[in-house]
Amino acid sequence: MRKILLGAAALSTTMVLAACGDDGGAPKVQSAPASTSTTSSPTSSSSSESTTSSSSTTSSTTSSSSSTPVEYAVGDCFKGKSWEKVGCTEPHDREITAIVSNSEYSTDLIKRSALRNYTCLAEAGKYVGGPDYGSLFLGGPLPVANDPKSNERIVCTVQLQKADDSGIEQINYSAKDAIKKNGFHKYQLCTSTPPSKDGVKIAPCDGPHVAESTWGFLDGKFGDPYPGAKAQNLAAHKRCQPFGDRYLGAKRADVRPVQNSAPESGFKRGIPVIGCFVETADGSKVTKSMKGLGNKPLSSVK
Repeated sequence: MRKILLGAAALSTTMVLAACGDDGGAPKVQSAPASTSTTSSPTSSSSSESTTSSSSTTSSTTSSSSSTPVEYAVGDCFKGKSWEKVGCTEPHDREITAIVSNSEYSTDLIKRSALRNYTCLAEAGKYVGGPDYGSLFLGGPLPVANDPKSNERIVCTVQLQKADDSGIEQINYSAKDAIKKNGFHKYQLCTSTPPSKDGVKIAPCDGPHVAESTWGFLDGKFGDPYPGAKAQNLAAHKRCQPFGDRYLGAKRADVRPVQNSAPESGFKRGIPVIGCFVETADGSKVTKSMKGLGNKPLSSVK
């Protein structure tokens, strides 16, 4: 089964989301402040908490640094492993997207971790003004060790992954509404291997690549059962096809809309994501954007 497409940066840091709990109980989410002004053109990067950690012994509630603040606010920006708070027009690599009042599964570390992941993926999309998944922005929860109140709230963060998947990009503008203001294209993912197959690798969009992201989703609500690979792939492709067709501007045989979705383990970890892409049918690489390719020859973007 296809492996979930998360960058190395996403796997090594602590950022993913956590959504609300059960039917009905909408958690209290601290609303985001008005967006701050952009002082430089954005670059790429991404983030993710222990979104891939399936285990649960990470429940220590002691602060990892004496300088770590106990209180957080939506729109706060931080840099470095010590979580130093800085102004959002200064270089930083993490930003608070939401603070959700929620104490569900506080005695079940695995479910609590999954809930935190799911919630923060969804909050990241709303905060940056784009999809829950599919861009270089990745959301995830503040590490438990940095929040003494982690059993009663979920503090969500977002990071920007570097386009070459080498780590987290420091930015000097607020991520608030970044996709809405600057466009999805600026933050899209590209891959050097087909996302429709195993072993997907993220690559810069201005270099050789075989696929470009067009959007992404969270698959269902938190706690929904895994539908099985066949049903999931069919449903995901149906959702992604229109995005691919609009992106290309025409239906083609040599470039096709595809999807990359989470396996069953992703559902268990609270990251039931679907990434939508267009990829070259023969796996050949292009060096320019395929957006708006229409009926032009593929050689025009190689």
